[in-house]
Amino acid sequence: MHRPAVLLLSRITTSVSIGKLVLLTGETGTGKTLNLSHQMESADLIGGFKPIDARIPGSVLQERFLQLFGGTFSRRKNEKFEAEVRKAVGEGAVEAWRKSTQLAKQQIQAKGKGEELEDASVNGETPRKRRKVANVSEAEWDVFEQDVGEFEVQHVCTKGKFAFGFIEGPLIKALRSGDWVLLDEINLTSPETLECILTLTWSKTTS
Repeated sequence: MHRPAVLLLSRITTSVSIGKLVLLTGETGTGKTLNLSHQMESADLIGGFKPIDARIPGSVLQERFLQLFGGTFSRRKNEKFEAEVRKAVGEGAVEAWRKSTQLAKQQIQAKGKGEELEDASVNGETPRKRRKVANVSEAEWDVFEQDVGEFEVQHVCTKGKFAFGFIEGPLIKALRSGDWVLLDEINLTSPETLECILTLTWSKTTS
C-alpha cells in the first residue's frame, strides 16, 4: 500500500475514532457511495432469491475439493486423478466427487493404523501406501459430501430447470465483512426501504 493511501486511511480512522464526519471525494462512478432513489427496493440493498447458474456453485465446490484433496493426498502425484475428476464434474458427473470423498476417508482412517494411502485410484485398484499424516479431518470431507448432495438435488436432478438461491445485497455483504457503506441521497428512497435500512442498522447502542 502506497504512502498516500496509508495517510488517508490513518486520517479516516482517526476521524471515526473521535466521532468526526468524513467526506469522501473523487471521480464520479468510482464506488464512493451507494446511491438511493425512489425506484430502489429493499431487495436491491439486502438481496433476494434469484436464478443461479450451476457453474458458479459448481466451481466453488471444485475449489473446495482441490483444497481438501491437496490436504489429504499428494497433488503432485495425483495430477492425472485431479484432471479426471475435473473432466467428469464438468460433464455433470458429480459422482466423481463422492468417489474422491470415499478415498479420502480411507486415507484418513488408515492414518490411525500407521500406514496411509499414497495415491488416489479411480479404477478400484488398491492404492500404494506410505506414512504421512493428512492435514484434513474426516469431518471436513463429510461436510463436503453433504454439500455435494445438496448441489446434486438443486442443479443436477432438476434437469435444466432454474434453481433459485438467496443472493446477498451490498448492505448485507458489508455487514458480514465489517465494511463501511455510504448511502447517498437516502431522503429519496421509499419509506419501506428506509424502514428496512433502519431495522438492520438499529442496535441498543445506536444514538
